[in-house]
Amino acid sequence: MPYGRAVWVCFMIVGYLKCIGSTPVEKETQGGSKSEQEDKPGPDLRSLHFPAEYHATGVLSLPTSNINEPFEVWHSQAYDKSRIDYYHGEVKTFQRGDLGRHGMFFKIVPKYSYKRHKNDRHFLGCWKRYGSKSRKAKAQSVLPCNTAWPFKSRLEDFKYEGDAVINGKECTKWSYNVTVFERNNSYLFYATKTNPPKPVYFEMNGYDTLLVSYYDKYTIHYHSFEKWDYDPDDDPDVLEIPHLHHDKWCWNIDKRSRDSDGASMSLNPMGEFAMLHHKEDPVDRDFHDFRKKHKRDYKDKIEHQQRKHIFRHNLRYIRSMNMKGNSYHLTVNHFADLTNEEFDNHKGLMPGDGGYGSHDLDDAYDDQEYDDDTVERREKIKKKKSRYGHVPVELDWRKYGAVLPPKGQGTCGSCWAFAAAGAVEGANFIQTGKLVDLSEQQLLDCTWATPGATHGNNGCLGGWTWKAFSWIKKFGIATAKSYGHYRGQEGYCKTKGLKIGARIHSYRRVKRYNEEALKKALAYHGPATISINANPKALKFYSHGVLDDITCNNKTDHAVLLVGYGTENGVPYWLIKNSWSHNWGDSGFIKIRHGLCGVEKRPFVVLNKGRRPLPWKLEEKANKEKETLLKKKLREEMEAKAARHNTKDDYKIVRKDAIEDPDFRDIEDDEYVDDVDLW
Repeated sequence: MPYGRAVWVCFMIVGYLKCIGSTPVEKETQGGSKSEQEDKPGPDLRSLHFPAEYHATGVLSLPTSNINEPFEVWHSQAYDKSRIDYYHGEVKTFQRGDLGRHGMFFKIVPKYSYKRHKNDRHFLGCWKRYGSKSRKAKAQSVLPCNTAWPFKSRLEDFKYEGDAVINGKECTKWSYNVTVFERNNSYLFYATKTNPPKPVYFEMNGYDTLLVSYYDKYTIHYHSFEKWDYDPDDDPDVLEIPHLHHDKWCWNIDKRSRDSDGASMSLNPMGEFAMLHHKEDPVDRDFHDFRKKHKRDYKDKIEHQQRKHIFRHNLRYIRSMNMKGNSYHLTVNHFADLTNEEFDNHKGLMPGDGGYGSHDLDDAYDDQEYDDDTVERREKIKKKKSRYGHVPVELDWRKYGAVLPPKGQGTCGSCWAFAAAGAVEGANFIQTGKLVDLSEQQLLDCTWATPGATHGNNGCLGGWTWKAFSWIKKFGIATAKSYGHYRGQEGYCKTKGLKIGARIHSYRRVKRYNEEALKKALAYHGPATISINANPKALKFYSHGVLDDITCNNKTDHAVLLVGYGTENGVPYWLIKNSWSHNWGDSGFIKIRHGLCGVEKRPFVVLNKGRRPLPWKLEEKANKEKETLLKKKLREEMEAKAARHNTKDDYKIVRKDAIEDPDFRDIEDDEYVDDVDLW
């Protein structure tokens, strides 16, 4: 089962405004000429009129993830076509409202397979998605336009705030603020005071509307914006979709994500961020169909709005979850308008599985029946003495220098790449003593085919950490510096001019649902990749403390890095590094109580074949030596004190066997100076 932060999100990397390093320096203008005052814009953003056909370039960025995505767009409203390229054409997306009954989305991505002929290892892949009656595919603008979720907003909500100078250009300033989940979300948009106007800068501070838990800052810097006269008879036609003679022409995502509203947006990267409101709230029709299907009748308008509000958020949650790399699909059911308390009445499930007979598809072999010989062999293995020694009571690989600070994967479903790279970084540190920043981007670009597997990983559509390990075992993994920064998007697999940052000997999956085995693997081999259930809202909005939400079950869909364990207020926890940037959780980390969220379900470790002593063992040895020295010092002090009380005629210490009273034993008696008495 591929797990990823978002399966369809990978296409939406630009779909959201991600941010550029810094906010433009704004200088308020004062006064102005008479003509400028007469040309003062209207009260809201509807007063600006941009060309219906245009060509534009810019950079979309997310600073916490260090993502800066250059883009180029061709847009024709008259022909209902658009194309947006990322990273100078390496990734191409097409939004064609003129194809099919309801339009189509396409994405062309670079792929790489070491299994192909050396002259044909780099090739192009294609994904497509058909629009539907309720979610039509149309030409996508990179300018602010209308949308309705995650909250209602319209062009008229952007109010004119006066004039400003941005990067030496006189601009009009527009702002919009709204509260979402009790936190302020703010939008800023700047356009030149020319006729027609040109966009300069667009900024959002708040919740990422696709991944609601991701509170961050996103920006677009427009570098150029020109009116463009599109002619479909031009050769070549820039809006024509290239035909590929492999990869089954173009993989139809509809087969994988039926009824998924999120997939259409995922193939339309700019869509969700640039849109602000539709003429009709899209949830109205869905809610009407829901009420009709499930025969809902509310007592008054107030309850209707309350139920609609609950339905909206549940619908948004379903769409978001369906964008992840899951082997299952979510859909609207009769619980969609219920509160959490009302839904609890439909459960009746106590903590734990309670003997429930279902199991995950890939767990089938754990439940198969074995013959007597196999059972006997497995029992002997259980009784065999472990080759590992003890494990520390608490462990945190961060304090030994084996863990880099958390990074942000953005809206690409690349959690598996971050987890795998983190595990190799930790294993390499244990073996060499050096912490090297390894390239997640290389895993994203190059592991489409992996040794020992029929199919490899799927880039931003999700993947498996063990397949990444398999690839690294054969080829090694480059340093992040030599390969290039993480882009939050698939790219051309680089194979030359790279510096190998680490190699691995092998990897293993740790015994499932075994806390002691996982502790030993973590202690003796370093940070491990695990999969967790990222669905619960308690996890999404986690801040600090130990997460002990019993509703966080073992249906895992997100790969993370396990870096330690311990106890807090008597509660045992796993210490986990996430890939949602340092702005999420406890500076990018989370503590999850043992037995929850699937932590023990699918752990993998890179095997440590090095001869270097483990850091925590060195620490234990140092503490033991310190303790021995302290005992010796205390013994010497006690001997000196006893000697000072002796008389000149009786200055020798009496042997133990000469003492009649057992309460007056020799001070050098080792049985007296023991841990119980001293500590």
